[in-house]
Amino acid sequence: MTKVGYVKPDIASLGPALLLASCVWLAWGTHVAAQTMNERVQRGELFYNFDAPNQDAARQTYTANLRDCRKLVTDNPDLRVRWTLRRDPLPGAEYAIKVRRDAQACNLSSVAAETEDACTLLRSRRNFSGRTVDDVFPARVVLGFSDPALCDDVSSNVDLSFIFSREQRAGETETGEAYEVDQVRLRVIGTRPSAPGEVSVLGGERSIEVRWTGPDSDGDYVVYYGTEPFDIATAPEEITGTRTRQVTGTRALVTSGIVVDQTYYVAVTTKDDSGNESLFSEQVEVVTRPVQNFWRAYRESGGQEEGGYCASAPASLGVSWLALLLLGLLWRGRQSQAPGVARRRGARGAAALFLVGGLLVYGGADAHAQSVARSAPRTVASPLDSAFEFKMGPWRPAIDSGEALGFPGPYRRLFGGGAPWLLELEYNRQLYRGIGSAGVGVNVGYWGTRARSLTEDGERGADRTRFDVVPLRIAGVYRFDWLAHQVSVPIVPTLKLGLDYYLWWVGDGRGVAAVEEGGDRFRGQGGTAGMHAAFGLHLLLDWFAPGMARTFDVNTGVNHSYLFVEYLMTKVDDFGSESSWDLSHSGFFFGIAFEF
Repeated sequence: MTKVGYVKPDIASLGPALLLASCVWLAWGTHVAAQTMNERVQRGELFYNFDAPNQDAARQTYTANLRDCRKLVTDNPDLRVRWTLRRDPLPGAEYAIKVRRDAQACNLSSVAAETEDACTLLRSRRNFSGRTVDDVFPARVVLGFSDPALCDDVSSNVDLSFIFSREQRAGETETGEAYEVDQVRLRVIGTRPSAPGEVSVLGGERSIEVRWTGPDSDGDYVVYYGTEPFDIATAPEEITGTRTRQVTGTRALVTSGIVVDQTYYVAVTTKDDSGNESLFSEQVEVVTRPVQNFWRAYRESGGQEEGGYCASAPASLGVSWLALLLLGLLWRGRQSQAPGVARRRGARGAAALFLVGGLLVYGGADAHAQSVARSAPRTVASPLDSAFEFKMGPWRPAIDSGEALGFPGPYRRLFGGGAPWLLELEYNRQLYRGIGSAGVGVNVGYWGTRARSLTEDGERGADRTRFDVVPLRIAGVYRFDWLAHQVSVPIVPTLKLGLDYYLWWVGDGRGVAAVEEGGDRFRGQGGTAGMHAAFGLHLLLDWFAPGMARTFDVNTGVNHSYLFVEYLMTKVDDFGSESSWDLSHSGFFFGIAFEF
């Protein structure tokens, strides 16, 4: 006979499971408690299409705001209420429905009218016909008043109380009837929030910017506007013939229905959580007028760029160059992978991103990594044939360099003298390794800037303009890393020479900007070709934590990591074309690189 031993359970290992079970039980209990006021009632419901947004059916609490209150009192619709029991009632069980408003005295242990009751008895001593009680009552009866003016500044809780008889519980000795109660609450909130102040407006060509101060900088507000003055002494819910826009915060850009050379009248209200609006702020007026976006300013300054993607033969093929080259490099790399190495390729890109953070705490970690590396079996270093770079730097195109554009040029007038940062990703495929490495690289980047358009008198209008550029590059890349790997000098000079193609577009707040000139339409989007050269210095981070770098290479295939600075010189003007603008720039970039 096989003897079966008793294994004592590991109580500590059950801790997480018990904790999880407790949390689930607690969450379920809280959820059930939130669903009903009474354990014997599955749910109580009130049915009406309220304007107030903050309805909480799970807690059987409903809200009527000022609009709701006035409509309920004026139209006096039937309010439908329904309770559903969890199980069938006892034979002969009775129920009653009472309405208690705020702190009214109300006997909730009786299904009949009581002398001490100040609440309203809607139904008394009714017999059940099943698990569900479904009834309707006029709104005025529920609210307790019939004058809509009483809705102003009201703040009241109206409880519809469902009282029903139940069976005696075990241990109870009383022989009389026992009752339980469940409630559905209707909150009637007619108080208005404070009105906004200090309303200011700024007109553009097809937009109006409105600013104000209010009781809550992150609250909700409603902007009213129209081409005719409206009576701000009237309550907002009674205003007709105006457009509205609801926003969060104390600023709004209004574009719907806005046309140029038109006077508009604007006022603002505050909107609270119940959907109640304040009275109007002061009313202000503004006149929309023509503005210059960047594309229009450039063309009107004498710029010759017409937009489009075929300014030159190289430009028209720019995207195809990069796409075909990248696919070819990736295919060649896939074919050259050894079977054991191929399994690690997918993890390299993501794993490389964590290397720099690890190097920052290399002190203790490097000692541990060297210990692991010494104790691990000897393996051949993973192949090295690719590099990935992420870099960024300030960039400003030389669009204003032409004398014909005047001073200041259109770019400086619209966007100022700053240089927003350009972000770029680069992939290199190393085709030669010997005294350094040589290969081919492809880049993709993004750069953008935003500003307000200019009015005819040179002031800023409400309309926005934007300029976005996506640089694409292909280059030959040389890295002189022989000293870093043979003499332990952690500096790697790099040199890059290549061709560029910049995709760009100019926006006017509604889409791509366009101008009409002599019957021709010029759209502010296109591509511009050019060339570039770059010189960089890479700092080899492996030099600071060699043990960690070796272990990381064994585990992920990432051979080396660098921090670098690079000076980039570009000439992007469709190779000197007179019908192109100049997107050239020279400046420093900073980044991180990984070889694998």
